[in-house]
Amino acid sequence: MGYLRDAAYSTLHLLPMKFPLLATALLAATTALAQTSGSVGIGTTAPNAKAALEVSSTTQGVLVPRLTESQRTGIAAPVPVGLLVYQTDGTRPGFWYYEATAGWTSLSGAGSGGDNLGNHTATQSLQLNGNTLSNNGTGGLRIDNSGNVGVGVSSPTQKVDVDGGILARAHGPISNQGAYLQWNRTGGDGETWLLNQQGQGGINAGIRFGGATTGNAATEWARFRNDGNLGIGTTSPGQKLEVAGQIYSNTGGFRFPDGTVQTTAAGSTGDNLGNHTATQDLNLAGNKLVGGTTARAVRSGLGLTPAGLLTLGAARIQADTLTGNGVRLLSLDQDFVLTSKGFFAPGQTRALPVTGVGDRVMWLSYYSAFRAGGVSGNGTIGTSPQPTSTQWDNPNIGQYSVAFGLDNVARDRFSTAFGNNNVVRAGEGTTVMGYGNNAVQTFYGLMTGYQNTMRGQNGLVGGYQSKVQTNLILPTPSLAFGYRAQARTSQAGCVAIGYYARTGGYEGSFALADYSPVRTDYVNDSLVSTAFNQFSARFAGGYRLFTTTATNGWNNGQVQTPIGVELTSGANAWTVLSDSTKKERRVLADGNAFLERINRMRLGSWNYRGQSPDTMRHYGPMAQDFFAAFGHDGVGRSGNSTSINQADFDGVNLIAIQALYRRVLTLEAANARLHQQVRQLQAQPGSGSTPAPASMAALEERLRRLEAQLSPQAQR
Repeated sequence: MGYLRDAAYSTLHLLPMKFPLLATALLAATTALAQTSGSVGIGTTAPNAKAALEVSSTTQGVLVPRLTESQRTGIAAPVPVGLLVYQTDGTRPGFWYYEATAGWTSLSGAGSGGDNLGNHTATQSLQLNGNTLSNNGTGGLRIDNSGNVGVGVSSPTQKVDVDGGILARAHGPISNQGAYLQWNRTGGDGETWLLNQQGQGGINAGIRFGGATTGNAATEWARFRNDGNLGIGTTSPGQKLEVAGQIYSNTGGFRFPDGTVQTTAAGSTGDNLGNHTATQDLNLAGNKLVGGTTARAVRSGLGLTPAGLLTLGAARIQADTLTGNGVRLLSLDQDFVLTSKGFFAPGQTRALPVTGVGDRVMWLSYYSAFRAGGVSGNGTIGTSPQPTSTQWDNPNIGQYSVAFGLDNVARDRFSTAFGNNNVVRAGEGTTVMGYGNNAVQTFYGLMTGYQNTMRGQNGLVGGYQSKVQTNLILPTPSLAFGYRAQARTSQAGCVAIGYYARTGGYEGSFALADYSPVRTDYVNDSLVSTAFNQFSARFAGGYRLFTTTATNGWNNGQVQTPIGVELTSGANAWTVLSDSTKKERRVLADGNAFLERINRMRLGSWNYRGQSPDTMRHYGPMAQDFFAAFGHDGVGRSGNSTSINQADFDGVNLIAIQALYRRVLTLEAANARLHQQVRQLQAQPGSGSTPAPASMAALEERLRRLEAQLSPQAQR
């Protein structure tokens, strides 16, 4: 059998007798071994002479050492070249062998990430070694050692060398262009160039040149159309060469069909005509710059008066329609700037170019004022009933003022009027919007609505026929907003909001009114302040004050009890939420303990610091005593040490009253029993059991003490 079998037998003789199974297994294994001329066979008695080891079986395989990935990579160096193991885990399980240069290399196909052949995923560079990539072994793609690529060329001389035509199809990613070529792309904007054949047919089809940004947004520079016209900067050239821009000749000039060459511009010194360069002022002498010879073109021309006034068009002779005479600036895409040098001097006026009735837009440079709209001749100024047409005449133009709309007056500097028949005068910096509003002697106020009036500083008026009338010097704002609301005072700082809300001349007062008198006697039922610095409010439907986010039982999708107080319609005291279904963690109180705590409190009269002791005295406990006695109920805290919650105060009183009443009931029951005993004793005079005088005296004393205790309770 050879030396392998002899070694096996020698090993078996050395095994202890207590390993009979192991000896039997080794003996059986030797029967599968065969050695022929230096070759070893397993499962065959005639191993191939070219193989050092041949394993033959139709029902079994060969198991090489099975290792995890960490065990495989943990084999200590040096690892012998050709070492073979089977990896059982990781992302690439399978056979691995150790290669001298690459180290551990996977032999597995599935999950290996590629085997560098065919359409598999390559894990290293593919060397053609002078061969080509082709479909049938002829022609194909060749790459030489310099990186030149040849298509149908055996020895390419350029980076791409093609023997034949190149066809580009379909749309590319660059702004839905047609077929295109790209080159010189290095990642920056403008560094991609396109040669594009727009395959839409028709006259606009052709070759286009342009660039693209890194975001693949294409910009066309030039186009050869199918009719042979070349456009540079234009997509629809009408001539063989059309350029949107300047053409520059560095040398040689321009050659014309008659053979002449021009190297300089004709008349470059200027001839003051057409689009040439003027060398002196152009005097229109009363004429216009016009766009044609028709009557409409002449009337709509540009003129300059001897006074330097620029005119566009002329007075209209018919209704201004799309076809009538007039001036229109269409598609004006440039800035339009009007400037003023500020020649305004207080107390001086300057004649206006246009006055009286009419619609117009005016920039009055002397006043730096702007007007847009019109004057009808039917508007009035202030309370005057007489119509006038001087709203946009002197002296009704304030410096830096603006008026938009119809019949508006902005006479003060920095004032603004929008709407119809509004007036701002004898003040400064006030803005008025709406109809028929009148701001006189108003400084930096705001008014909006219908027929409101304002006088004073920093006021705000809005609504219908409302009024602010305050001191002209004091800067404290006042506000009137609503229906005929009035914030009037000789000083400032009053507010009237709502329906017929009025401050009655009291400074610092606040009147807030509802809409309830609208169907009754609204004049006599107006809400009017009656004292300085007073807050007055009328809401016939009641008042609700919430101290929680929730007002209707929900907050952000969660159930939450609304907490607060309510003054219901017609009520004279606050209502506090006390619904038992809205309460939780109820703890019954010990009334007798409450009475003991009340007995220890400092009760009496007092006044707040700073208030008059003659008129501002009060009765009650100290918050510190109340909080110490009732601030903790075993569940949590109630109140604080500096204030007393009225609902808690009422609750403590009710608990104490209940305890007192229960004591009264107990005492009354005891008193009844004593009276019953007395009556029983008195009913037995001859029985010989008359109580001793001492017993009667003691009983009567007990009755007197009991009645003395009951008497004060009954009086409370």
